[in-house]
Amino acid sequence: TGSNVNLLGLKIRRGTNTNAGVGGVAEMLWLENTVYNWTIEECFIDGNMTGQIARLGYYYTEIACKGEIATKPQVITVRNNYFTDTGSRATDLRCIRDLIISGNIFRDCGVNIPGGNKGTCVEVQSYDATNTLRPSYNVTITGNVFQRFGDGAINCGGTYDLVISNNVVEGASVFNVEPLGIEENAISIIGGERISIVGNTCTKVRSGGVQVRTQIVTGTVLKPIQSVVVANNVLTGGVTPTGAICETSLQVQGLNATLYVRNVSVIGNTLDNTSISINSAVNCPVDGVVVSGNTIRGVATTGANYGVYVSDNGTNITGVVISANRITNCARAIYAPTVLPADTQVVANDYGNCPIGLSDPVTPALLLGPDLKYPGITTMPAKTQSIAAFGPVTYDATVKLVSGSGGPVESSSTGPTGATTSGQIIYIIGTSDTNTVEFKQSASLHLGANRVLGNGDVLTLIYVLGFGWVELAFSNNV
Repeated sequence: TGSNVNLLGLKIRRGTNTNAGVGGVAEMLWLENTVYNWTIEECFIDGNMTGQIARLGYYYTEIACKGEIATKPQVITVRNNYFTDTGSRATDLRCIRDLIISGNIFRDCGVNIPGGNKGTCVEVQSYDATNTLRPSYNVTITGNVFQRFGDGAINCGGTYDLVISNNVVEGASVFNVEPLGIEENAISIIGGERISIVGNTCTKVRSGGVQVRTQIVTGTVLKPIQSVVVANNVLTGGVTPTGAICETSLQVQGLNATLYVRNVSVIGNTLDNTSISINSAVNCPVDGVVVSGNTIRGVATTGANYGVYVSDNGTNITGVVISANRITNCARAIYAPTVLPADTQVVANDYGNCPIGLSDPVTPALLLGPDLKYPGITTMPAKTQSIAAFGPVTYDATVKLVSGSGGPVESSSTGPTGATTSGQIIYIIGTSDTNTVEFKQSASLHLGANRVLGNGDVLTLIYVLGFGWVELAFSNNV
């Protein structure tokens, strides 16, 4: 307890435990909830988990400071320390105002706990001994190195004014070692407001790289989340030495109907061999997620076949913007397994070599625009249609393979049917030099000239609401 204390250069090692009893807590350094202005720096902290015997329900923590109802610890700094072989929590700091964790090295933390349990490196939570929510405020976690861990590197819940920046997180597979724990997340944020996750590097983590989500903890602790920026991080997936997937993905998740996720900006991140997902489970409202300016380069190794994944179990996701992203080497650049929310804006993305840009099995017409900056993409699998005389092309896919029914035919003068939004694009490709399809200019089909599609010929049209279809290009191929 006390104020204005600096613990400098200590070497702390947990003794060997040979008592196989049941239950208990073992903190190496416990700070009372009344502490003020404490600094712990340049210490060597060895949890000695390899020297412990399994005890059912035993909880090992290296540095703990937990606020209670009446008081809240303030101004705690943990910097330039070396943590190794630690237990359930290398640091467990709760209900704190003004916390800095910087320049530390966490190595092999939470992986050797006897009894098979696994632990985390940095834990910042916001519920006290009575399970009452008491948020931590003004928390900075910056410039730390996390190498091989059990459950997670950074786990923050119900924290306000949180900055996580310029940390390096490396899973066990980086060192060609199979993970001993689940490596659930490199950075996990469960509830809170005004949060910045910027400039971090996460490599080969078994599960998530950055996770932003809601949760209900034991008792009455409710953790909605809002006003989050995830920017300029580098996430790299891969596989473990035995071939298991290291996702290292970026996830925005709503996990409880009584909470919400609001105003999350995912901007300027670089993802290699992994993906971005937006998910609402059990009817949790998710609103105002912006995914913009990110580079997503291939996910083949991790088994995922999409760059941005949007999953809604109802009508709970609203206000999503997916714009100006560069997505390559994915089977589906943007994928909604059920239905993309109706007000989603998908604008000016570059899908590179992705064979499918947008994919949604329920409402395909919704997904066919307005990606005008890169119109040469495919947004749905190609569909084949036999056109009757004066019959229309049905706009139910971006690429339509057409031929005349029984011989050469003239298609409807009104152009394709089914378009609803300005900016929707269709590529009409002929498949027969015998059963050709002719398109003639009209008040709703604006062409450079009448077009006849034989085998391999392509007519590209863009739809303008209230004006009709306008020719973008025509190719008379051999």
